[in-house]
Amino acid sequence: MRIWCRYEWKMRKIFRGFLDSFKLDKDFGYTFLADAVTFSLIFTAFTLFASYIQEKSVGIMQGRSIEEIQQLAASGTEQLLPFLTEVRSFLFWSLAALLFLVIASFCLYSYSQAVIWNHLENKKVSRKTYWRWNALNLVLLLPIAGFSIVYLIAKIFLLLAIDFIYGWFPIFYVTHASLMDSVRMAVTGIVGFYLILVFMLLILFIYHGFSKKYKVWEAVSSGFILLKQKGRKALILLLFAVGTAEILTLLTSLLRQPLMYTTPLAAAIVNIILVASFLAWLRLYVFKTLLHEYG
Repeated sequence: MRIWCRYEWKMRKIFRGFLDSFKLDKDFGYTFLADAVTFSLIFTAFTLFASYIQEKSVGIMQGRSIEEIQQLAASGTEQLLPFLTEVRSFLFWSLAALLFLVIASFCLYSYSQAVIWNHLENKKVSRKTYWRWNALNLVLLLPIAGFSIVYLIAKIFLLLAIDFIYGWFPIFYVTHASLMDSVRMAVTGIVGFYLILVFMLLILFIYHGFSKKYKVWEAVSSGFILLKQKGRKALILLLFAVGTAEILTLLTSLLRQPLMYTTPLAAAIVNIILVASFLAWLRLYVFKTLLHEYG
């Protein structure tokens, strides 16, 4: 009886923390704007770059078809050389510009996280601490690569498990193929999103630890330790987060779907607002529920 009462009290506490997370304050607005501005700048930069590449490539080709290029190549070196020189120069500068955009986006993202977490910890961003955020995010590329492998393996096994279960009911599957495919897509989508949230939670723990002492490897180690310590609470919290994301997606789908076919820019803006809102909410939910209030 005591065990059940204690369990019920903990669940009420977790659920109360979930409800309190929707009491949005200035911290939410600040972190939302930081993420939204960052994502908007990165999206705008890559969109303009893609438009430039497309326009430049059309100018280089000058309406030539593949057959015409083959004829140009067969006609001799004198006519082909100027074309190849222009293509080589275009590829070189395109790759250089793409590399610059990737590095600039990486630095901008690091700066946004430095601003956000220093704000939550009531600190100020300095030049020294900012470059440490870049170092941390470079180190995090390793666990990101490891998680990507685990994610793909988990998704493959999940699909095999679903197909194995479907094999028990072949007639029902054949007669309701569309429904079964929808179920498969929904299950894999929810499980995959949950795994992504687990990794995001680890990143938030690492960022929190790093904002305290600015020690890269100590922050990474403390993030894994904290994830293990907060395991049960974290898993329940993430279930609430999955439900919140699904509801938020359903509420915005009516607006996003027509925009997707009429104005791609407006659809992109809706997506940026949706992602930035969810990230700001999740960050503060974790920060207040797992790291402070219920720590």
